[in-house]
Amino acid sequence: MFSDTDIANGWRFATDHVDTVRFVADWEQWVVYDGRRWEVDRSQTRVEQLAKETADRMAREAAAKVGDTAKALADAADQKETQLRSKQLQKARTELAHTKKSADMRAVRRMLQAARSEPTICVPNGGKVFDTRRDLLNCPNGTVELRTGTLREHQREDHITRLCPTRFDPNANRETYLAFLDRVFDGSRRWRTTSRKCPGTRSPMRLAIRRSTSSPA
Repeated sequence: MFSDTDIANGWRFATDHVDTVRFVADWEQWVVYDGRRWEVDRSQTRVEQLAKETADRMAREAAAKVGDTAKALADAADQKETQLRSKQLQKARTELAHTKKSADMRAVRRMLQAARSEPTICVPNGGKVFDTRRDLLNCPNGTVELRTGTLREHQREDHITRLCPTRFDPNANRETYLAFLDRVFDGSRRWRTTSRKCPGTRSPMRLAIRRSTSSPA
């Protein structure tokens, strides 16, 4: 692959950010892993920033290569090596010129456009990959495994895009809510039990899970 093309830049972006970025084709959206969830980047500001970081990294690498090649040319032992190092230096300078052009915002956007179809980061069908685990509830302080009620660390492999606004607390006080049910149902245990089943309080956050499995696109 030629190194001075938009396609090469797109490949480089995908390589640099394969652990944190996906393009979901049927949503036509970028998603970025922020350490807790895969967040839909509707404004594309986050992926643009990542693309600028890639362009900057490319420029620094190219500049270092020019410096190293120039030093090798100066230290050439004979004419044959001098010719070889001269060609390498010319190529390195061409690559450096390309990386400077890649820092232009139009080039940054072309980089992202080229990266969208890279197999390592492209997800053809978001619904088959993201938010498929109905037994998980994503909270700010970790992911709750609802079958066991245990809290564990966030994992990018869960492919969750939703985040519950409330921290999970297994010892949270429910007295206010239970008092409300007693007041509404006049102390009827049967109706109170039924009402707890409906919103999912007997099977934690079932309603939230249903919401979390809908497409965010």
